[in-house]
Amino acid sequence: MKLTLDRFYILRYPRVYAKLVDEIRTSFTSVDDIRMEYLSSCSYLKACVDETLRVAPAGPGELAREVLPGGLEIDGTYIPKGTHVGCTGWSIMHSEEYFGDPWVFRPERWIVDPATGVTESDVGRARACFNPFMIGSGNCVGQKIAMEELLITVARTLYRMDVRLASGDTLGGGSPELGWGARDQNHIVLKDAYISIKNGPMVQFRKRIV
Repeated sequence: MKLTLDRFYILRYPRVYAKLVDEIRTSFTSVDDIRMEYLSSCSYLKACVDETLRVAPAGPGELAREVLPGGLEIDGTYIPKGTHVGCTGWSIMHSEEYFGDPWVFRPERWIVDPATGVTESDVGRARACFNPFMIGSGNCVGQKIAMEELLITVARTLYRMDVRLASGDTLGGGSPELGWGARDQNHIVLKDAYISIKNGPMVQFRKRIV
């Protein structure tokens, strides 16, 4: 699921794809060297995966909670007991307050760098609102394994293969006839069904020629 989304976004941004491939192929001398204990040096790879999880989380909807006896006050509003409340991770991770330009696919937002103007404060604020695996009692217990699998699979795939979108491919992206919130062809359209449902993309692989 998330590897598909990584391809959707990375391949639509040639600058990102080129920078990621360069990092992977200059960090390792063989595909067998690509193991989790050595991937910590690939900061841009981690940033690309995090950015994909931000713009297209696997669980875009909320896991609603029931207000307990005595009620609850949220942001100055009293919520009576028995009310189901929740906030979607998708909404939080598309908030301009925390991400500035939330509709832009920009892995650099996760890396402190004076050249790009990203500060420790920027990254800290983004991290505080980053919850692609949910939080609390309903969070994903396998999130660490999932992240390791993502990093290793993306790194090994791009080390061994050249990848591109199939010519004219728009599968899964937005389009004008879909209406508000789903018009941008560079953003994948998700349907919430506990985990997200999507279409595409169609991509082509070619074995890397060294």
